[in-house]
Amino acid sequence: MKKLSQLLLHRIALFAACISLSACGGNDQSTNEQGLRKNSAPPRIAVIASTAGSKKTIPPLYESPTAHFLAQPTIRAKTCGRDDVQEALDRAPDHSIIDIPSGDCDWKDLPVVKRRAGFWIRGATFGTTTIRRTSPVVMIKNEYADNHFLFEFDCSNAQSLEISNLTLIGNDKLQNEEQRFLDLDSGINLKNHCKDFQIHDSRFNDFSHTAIAISDLATNGVIYNNEFKGNFKCQTIPANCMGYGVMILGDSTWPDLTLGENNAVVVEDNLFSDNRHGVTSNEGSQYVVRRNTFESFDRSRNFAMIDAHGRTQKRGSRSWEIYQNKFIDKTTRRYNTASIGLRGGDGVIWGNIYEASFHTAVNFWPEASCKKRDGTFNTYPLSDQTTDAWVWGNIIQTPTLNFANYFGVVAPSECAKYFITGRDLHLEPKPHYRPLAYPHPLRRKT
Repeated sequence: MKKLSQLLLHRIALFAACISLSACGGNDQSTNEQGLRKNSAPPRIAVIASTAGSKKTIPPLYESPTAHFLAQPTIRAKTCGRDDVQEALDRAPDHSIIDIPSGDCDWKDLPVVKRRAGFWIRGATFGTTTIRRTSPVVMIKNEYADNHFLFEFDCSNAQSLEISNLTLIGNDKLQNEEQRFLDLDSGINLKNHCKDFQIHDSRFNDFSHTAIAISDLATNGVIYNNEFKGNFKCQTIPANCMGYGVMILGDSTWPDLTLGENNAVVVEDNLFSDNRHGVTSNEGSQYVVRRNTFESFDRSRNFAMIDAHGRTQKRGSRSWEIYQNKFIDKTTRRYNTASIGLRGGDGVIWGNIYEASFHTAVNFWPEASCKKRDGTFNTYPLSDQTTDAWVWGNIIQTPTLNFANYFGVVAPSECAKYFITGRDLHLEPKPHYRPLAYPHPLRRKT
């Protein structure tokens, strides 16, 4: 436990720094949230942009679990209370369905609910099974408390898992700035190489740290039809800023670059609204972010809605595929909003729609220092910096702006020579690239 706590502590340190694309800070204006209709799933993006700018309608999805879950018994928790949910998970055989009834349950400061993978856990219907935490979650003697997450699932048994129809709510709105500074409450943690997982038709709101955390390499699965709102914490004078919809971490190994394969965490058809980062990554991670809607508000405007860390002490993000998303600027301060900020890794960015005026569409800059202490330059390439990025076919819906200027390298200016168009950054389609089939193959299983 101590070793795991130290590892988690190191990881949080990498994300805790207030790294902004222009200036840290921003008005803490509350989000003008529009709730979804009761018992209805988050809206999917109905129209997307193709590489040619034409419109394509997304077909209805056939959503069903994998067959072995349906063939097993259904275990029903008595209530949505923490102990009742843990008891149901404990007595459920592998490949079973665990049903949590409708209700609104506060887990306060109770320990995390745990189980090995090999199940489908689901709420009653969308928006009716709510689990929240109102108590603070802080480090104790530099170690994480046992209630850092609401749920933690261990995939070391090589089983798959599925999670659906849950509403998980953190404590961020209930705290003052002093309390929020140390708070680390989070939703779901998937660890130890989870394979073929699904998380769908759920809500994740108001977590100080992260709604969903996924760690270790050789991890793949799909997160779809969810809503992530208000996962954000930052002080008036920015410090210890965090708040992520989905946090994807590898195991700090460095795989070969493979795009369009079923070897990544896929995030598709979700709504991300007013999070510090909707998606963030590090430590050799691989992800695909496609067909989502991202919204930025005043307090979150200075932070990229999609993020990838570069190398600090461990390895940076390995790969990203970011395409056919919609970015919406709901701030009152125009030209201060960033959409995609990449500090490392390689991949493709194409077919995205920018609905309003953004300060930047895509920014590339190094996590590692360009200069040594003696003033001389470090050798190219910097550790885990971007050297193979392809950007094309993106659309901005503000015709008075020149979209070609919306891709660039951020200061310090001496780092510009590490990012050269035609060598590290290509403003054209990547040859021979084919995206992973949509919808994600797991969503088609019966």
